Amino acid sequence: MGGVMEPAEPQEPETEFGVWVREWMNKAHFTGTTLPDPEQRIADVVELWGRPIPGSWQRSLDRPRLLDPAGYGRSRKNEPRGEYVVEHEVLGTPLTGRGITCLGGELVDGVNAVPLTRDEGGGRTNNVEADMLLLARTTSGAAYNLFLVEAKVASDNAWYATVENLRQLRLFLEADEMRRLFHVRQPELDLPESLPVTGVVLAPEDFYTARGQKRESVVPAQRLLERMRADFDLDVQLAVWAPPEMKPL
Repeated sequence: MGGVMEPAEPQEPETEFGVWVREWMNKAHFTGTTLPDPEQRIADVVELWGRPIPGSWQRSLDRPRLLDPAGYGRSRKNEPRGEYVVEHEVLGTPLTGRGITCLGGELVDGVNAVPLTRDEGGGRTNNVEADMLLLARTTSGAAYNLFLVEAKVASDNAWYATVENLRQLRLFLEADEMRRLFHVRQPELDLPESLPVTGVVLAPEDFYTARGQKRESVVPAQRLLERMRADFDLDVQLAVWAPPEMKPL
């Protein structure tokens, strides 16, 4: 004789912001070797970027870890895995004297696991974070640039990572306090009020050249970025991590 089934826990209704968060990744995910209907996918991402971000999602600099001079803030610091390997290679030891460059600029500071949202329901369902936020100085030393980084090693593909990075960038550009993180971390630099921001997908070269989805998704990703540059004047780059350089693909 079967037992009495307990009633299912009522599910929280999905927020508008939750729908927005999920929609980005619906555009990112695909099965098979090649991206189906790439022109429509590109148009869908462009349309999604142009929408207002719904709901209450902005978070403040409420994590002391973000102000820790160490920069690297994940657990398993001595055993990084997957994309954490790239983060650790960049930020696992102090930057001073290491000559790490990002698209031609010298890294001055950086943090990883950067939270960009807070869940309206108090949970983690709609949390979005960037793998790294980096501050670089031009070779002349006269200007600074922010780099919002999505790091990859083996998982996913260039198209997926590009859509992820665009979602992060869309949030970051409206996250006023987070955009001033290095003003708080590095007050002695006397940074200008507004810093240019570049989105970066960062991975070893074989992430882009491996057979199958990895290789076949590079051209659609580049076409998406060309469209975003033309329509919204966005600077987003596919980049190769070849220590100590982050260089354009």
